[in-house]
Amino acid sequence: MPAGRAFEEHDTTNSPGVAIVNETFARELLNGSNLIGKTFRAIAEPGDPETTYQIVGVVKDTISVERPLPALAAQVKSAVSGVSPDILIYFRVFKTMVRDHLVDERVMAMFSGFFAALATLLAIIGL
Repeated sequence: MPAGRAFEEHDTTNSPGVAIVNETFARELLNGSNLIGKTFRAIAEPGDPETTYQIVGVVKDTISVERPLPALAAQVKSAVSGVSPDILIYFRVFKTMVRDHLVDERVMAMFSGFFAALATLLAIIGL
């Protein structure tokens, strides 16, 4: 399934955003069908604009190396900055991002459950 191209010299901070994604990302989030040229949006961090990325490459999944994220991120940033200091790299744990963005929905579900139980209790007392 690896396809597309690598990052190139014209992929800079001033050019439109491009991404190389792994097979799991392609399969689970974008249905795995011919992804080259498709776009996706990254949810913005506070103070940053929402960014749209065009997929230019798909790579094979790698085996987890069981390293702590900060150590792995530092190694990757060091290697990439040695090639081009203009490349920006952000690391986020996907599960944490999903959990953080579902807080509002969880609170609403909790309140809905509470008020449903309260309404049931009031209906029983009223009867």
